Amino acid sequence: MDTGDGLLLFDAGNCGAEAMLIHSIWEMGFRPQDVKWIILSHGHVDHFGAAPFFRKMFGTKIYLGQPDAEMFRTAPEQSMIQESSSCIDMLFEADHEIEEGEILTFGNTSIQFYLVPGHTRGCISCFFNVTDGISIKRAGYYGGFGFNTLQKDFLLEIGDIKLEARKVYLNSIDKVISQKVDIFMGNHASNVDLLKKGSICSNIPEKIPSWIQKAGEITWNKKSRNF
Repeated sequence: MDTGDGLLLFDAGNCGAEAMLIHSIWEMGFRPQDVKWIILSHGHVDHFGAAPFFRKMFGTKIYLGQPDAEMFRTAPEQSMIQESSSCIDMLFEADHEIEEGEILTFGNTSIQFYLVPGHTRGCISCFFNVTDGISIKRAGYYGGFGFNTLQKDFLLEIGDIKLEARKVYLNSIDKVISQKVDIFMGNHASNVDLLKKGSICSNIPEKIPSWIQKAGEITWNKKSRNF
């Protein structure tokens, strides 16, 4: 996202995705060196892969939910960094640890943050305005979709013998489900059929279909209550 004072990137792909991410930024008409901030939806390896590279190359600041920053320090295996195909990939300290209810400003854009634990303890959800220069729309990003970390075997392995994380997950959705948004951003493309919707949107560039948000909301309700 172009904030007028630099680019803001939501998530940074998987480990090994640096070249693909840089190429995608070029294809969109932007410069990778202008990415001033990366907001990580949560602390799993498939979301923070290129973040250390951007910080090293361009001085990009990395933002991560406080509980997941603590997870990096105390339970690094829960980040799944060991799943990386490269032995040189490693965890890092975030430049800013996001707290519940924070409002942070990036260039001309102010973002309201909420912690929505469940998928990880430090998942974030955020809401902000975007514009095409003509109209203003409200965007919402839910950073905690994913049921792999709510499976019984996984929860027992990390010591959650009462499977409390499942209740926490549902409470997090209830926390933000009433937020009114025009543009829904899911953080796992498969959860909200993002690629299919993108293909449809590319054929009607004059507007973004209103059903993007509605379809996302339906996905939340149906999938989240059937583990």
